[in-house]
Amino acid sequence: MTTSRMNFWVECERVHDDHESVMADLAELAYALDSLERYGQGFAQLSDTGDLYRYGVRLCETIPDHFSREEIWLQEEVSAISPELADFAREMVGQHQQLRGELRDFRSALEQLRGATEEELPDIVASVREQGWQVARNLAGHVALEEEQLRGFL
Repeated sequence: MTTSRMNFWVECERVHDDHESVMADLAELAYALDSLERYGQGFAQLSDTGDLYRYGVRLCETIPDHFSREEIWLQEEVSAISPELADFAREMVGQHQQLRGELRDFRSALEQLRGATEEELPDIVASVREQGWQVARNLAGHVALEEEQLRGFL
């Protein structure tokens, strides 16, 4: 096996491992969002947002790097395999751009949550919930689509 061929398979495994890590973080984020929702309008403890902040920030910090590595791999390696995979790679890169924006908005909402006053809390919590679930749904769907379409490689 040539070095470039070995590197391709190493990168395939790395992308798959990243996806598994992302899905685990999304499960933790979903649990934290569920916990936040259980507080409803009676939510009053900023200290109870620690897990939500931790998992949300971790996703916001790690996903852009994953996307950047993946885009190089998709564009340089996967796109060369077939025109269909080249189209798929372009679609995934487009989704990465959308998801980066959602992650930036979610991170901003998380930062607002950390600095919220009691009066601001209900609105900010609602925003964090909405944006958190949007990120969780869209990112999980994106990862599932990549895993499905690239099944023979990942």
